[in-house]
Amino acid sequence: MEKKGKIIALAALLVIVVGAAVFGILYGSRQSSAPGTAGNTGSAQIHFSGDDATASGAGISLDKNKVIINKGGTYTLDGEMTDGQIYVKVSDEETVTLTLNGVTLSNKTEHPIHVENAKETILTSETDQVNTITAGTEVSVGSNKETQLAAIYSRDDLTVEKGTYRVTASGDGLHSNDDITIKGGTIKIQCGDDGVHANEELKVKDGSITVTESYEGLEANQLMIEGGEHDITASDDGLNANGGQNSFGKGPGGGRGPGGARPGRPDADGDLDGVIPDGDQKKREFPQKAPKDMAQDTEDESADEGEDDGTNEEKTPNLIISGGKLTVDAQGDGLDSNGNLLVKGGEVFVQGPSSDGNGALDSGSESGGYCRIEGGTVIAVGSSGMAETFDDSSTQCSFRYNFENRFAENTEISILDEKGKEIFHYKNKREAASVVFSSPELEKGKKYTIKAGEQTKEMTLSDISSTFGTETRGMGGRR
Repeated sequence: MEKKGKIIALAALLVIVVGAAVFGILYGSRQSSAPGTAGNTGSAQIHFSGDDATASGAGISLDKNKVIINKGGTYTLDGEMTDGQIYVKVSDEETVTLTLNGVTLSNKTEHPIHVENAKETILTSETDQVNTITAGTEVSVGSNKETQLAAIYSRDDLTVEKGTYRVTASGDGLHSNDDITIKGGTIKIQCGDDGVHANEELKVKDGSITVTESYEGLEANQLMIEGGEHDITASDDGLNANGGQNSFGKGPGGGRGPGGARPGRPDADGDLDGVIPDGDQKKREFPQKAPKDMAQDTEDESADEGEDDGTNEEKTPNLIISGGKLTVDAQGDGLDSNGNLLVKGGEVFVQGPSSDGNGALDSGSESGGYCRIEGGTVIAVGSSGMAETFDDSSTQCSFRYNFENRFAENTEISILDEKGKEIFHYKNKREAASVVFSSPELEKGKKYTIKAGEQTKEMTLSDISSTFGTETRGMGGRR
């Protein structure tokens, strides 16, 4: 009996062991194939310290001061690193979220943040700490055919959700070979080329973008401002909806400037122009792009993923403002579209050029585009030689007044209704001769007065789009 009992006990134990093993195999298989588990997504905490990085989690590898992200997922970063890089390379179906909690990252020879491949890369933050991203002036065109300097560079879609960012670069501040979406956050950019550049679509839904220095402030083939409060300063165009070709190279991805030079290269005296150190109040000259009509003799060398394949050249460029508050200070064109320019809402303040070779507003009207306003308030002040105004297809009244005599910088400009009530007031930054204004308060058939310093002019709005004063002498200005 004792022997029989032992046999029964051993058999029961064997059943339990086998059952547990089978359950473990089934459960483990189910766990490894379940979406969102560690086997399929990455998640890591990364800390920068000096010239070193430490990390705990999955989906990354460290190569000295380079953090390589090879799985989609969420990665949290903090600390300070010199000559470091966050390098993202995941599959086309994977999204990477970079949560920057007080990161200070600089690199003299490579993009501080580089997205080689991903479905989308999202920048966000869990704190109110400032993230500082500084691109160096010695970045070279490498074997992966990089063609554009940038502090934050992505071959694919790039999204900023929230957070505070200080970006400095001798090339672009933020650059995507595909789309950029700004959903929120506070972004301050100082750069030598474009503040924010997308080859395809740039959509600003909310947040705050301040470009303190740039060649062109915001640039994309499809450029849309839907909300937020933005202040853009540019030595050329403030906002530019391009037509598949920018002023720097064959494609919107950038290329070489005059003489084959690129931003961040040593100039004639051997100095590296571009980054202005903190506390240095002296303005330094950034390398300039080639003129827009410069013959292009180089090809865009962007990689396959998100490259300029010519598709955006077939799209009519659109610059659409439907909300938010936008202030533009541009020495070239203020709002420039090689196709259509449409204002549907918001507040838009444009300080355009003093030179008659550019205008505060500029659309592709000569090639079939339109310049239209359907809502919002706009004032655009600049030179009169190329001054353009909204066309007759608009649904909101507007006027352009070209003064015979230029008025000086810091001139008080007032617009009054027929009862003498001031409905708008503005102070210009540069010498100018033309004012374009539109507001829901304007009514067809009513009389208005515009004052620019000592000059006072009266007018009656006989059309939806009315023009007054000295006729434009330049080509391209709407008459």
